[in-house]
Amino acid sequence: MFVDIENFKSPIGVENILVPYKKGRLGDDKKLRLPKEKITPEVCFEVLQSTNYARNIKDMLLCIAELPVTEQAQFKEVVLATFSQREQPDSIWNLGNDMAALGDYQTELDKLRKLGEGEFLLSSPKLSRGFRGANIRDLDVSAYDKLICLDFARVYLQNKTNLPQVMEFLLADEVDFSGSDFAGVKSVFFCEKTKVKLNDVRNLPENLDVSNCAEVVVNDLSLCKPNSLLAGWKYNPETMALRVCGIDLSGVWDFSEFGEVRIEECNLEHAENFLFRDGASVVFGRVFNIPQTLDFSKCQRVEFTLSDLDGVSDVRLKDDGEVYFIRSRNLPPNLDVSRYRVVEMSYCDLSNQQNLHFKKDAEVNFQWTKNLSPDVDFSECRKVVLDFSDLATFKTFRFQKGAEVRMCEAKNINAKIDFTPCEIVFLHSAKFGNDARLMFKNRKQLMSSGLDFEDDWKGKFYLGDTLQGQVMKLFKRYQR
Repeated sequence: MFVDIENFKSPIGVENILVPYKKGRLGDDKKLRLPKEKITPEVCFEVLQSTNYARNIKDMLLCIAELPVTEQAQFKEVVLATFSQREQPDSIWNLGNDMAALGDYQTELDKLRKLGEGEFLLSSPKLSRGFRGANIRDLDVSAYDKLICLDFARVYLQNKTNLPQVMEFLLADEVDFSGSDFAGVKSVFFCEKTKVKLNDVRNLPENLDVSNCAEVVVNDLSLCKPNSLLAGWKYNPETMALRVCGIDLSGVWDFSEFGEVRIEECNLEHAENFLFRDGASVVFGRVFNIPQTLDFSKCQRVEFTLSDLDGVSDVRLKDDGEVYFIRSRNLPPNLDVSRYRVVEMSYCDLSNQQNLHFKKDAEVNFQWTKNLSPDVDFSECRKVVLDFSDLATFKTFRFQKGAEVRMCEAKNINAKIDFTPCEIVFLHSAKFGNDARLMFKNRKQLMSSGLDFEDDWKGKFYLGDTLQGQVMKLFKRYQR
């Protein structure tokens, strides 16, 4: 007798059903428990329709086992349904065997040990060793019409050619179908906040509901064409991500249905224009020949990693957006980044960026940069990161009140730097010259900055307006 899960409940929800039969109901005073009640077949079927979670199933069988043997006979169908087309751990099989032996239906139970072709699979902690957060990997599901995964955090069904007709992932955090064939799949259910990967999937279903998913990643360019499968899908454009790698994108492409677009290792010489949705996040990785006609004005976030921007005159996106240039070359001269909340130019040569200005409370990151203009003004920035950068050109730094400043392993610092307005200062292994002059708010700020007190310090520092002399001398006094 097969009982499908038609009204899924969490383990706690099922526990509440079983409490009167495990422990007894609480009395009216909510302090003492009443005597335990006798469980009924109706309650058991409610449990089976709600879950296949091992602890709940075991508790249900133990409630049955506490009854007199003569009363257990009416639970034969319940016991058989517990194992009919369901995966169960050995401990539950042992309980079932004991009950079947008492009720004289051991032969019927033994037939259920091997699932037949085309039957259902309601997964349980047998595969996950009983721990929430475990994974399913390399599971052969070709024999099943239906797969219900109740308690797995991550499910990997990659490169499968025979997926079940019906699949439900009721608690999964991540489901990966990369490389699999969806031919014959009728319906798939995902819970809220699931991350779904559909890379290189063949025969995607015409009707797919991923509207509640936290992220849906695909790399099928046919979904960008008019009258594509997306017309029949239920989805949230904000969580849809398209990732294209190593493909010649020529002509005009409409990416307006995707909240995130990643274009990697592509020659865009023949691309005319890309259409992005309002608030989109766009990433170009190892891309060259970027067309001049690209319009980023709707994008909230744009990133260029290991890309060549030769010929690109400007990169303009939404106000309060985020722009990243990481290990990229030929940046457009004198970029206007004054409207953006986050600006990163890491591992870049900034010799053609002479007029960089930032909006109030911006976050800026210039790790491993060279040829940074001495005219850059950080006085409006909430966070400034200059790790590993060569700061020989700077003579004066200004920071806003409450700013976070990082100069870890920065070198050639000979500037006058007033850290007194800063909330957080990190100067680990920074290299200072003889002309460096640092001002700290107090001794606590100085000591928490991680300033290296060894041979690399040569300059002087101030606490407030008072010259305190060499840092090494103060450090020795502090240690004593």
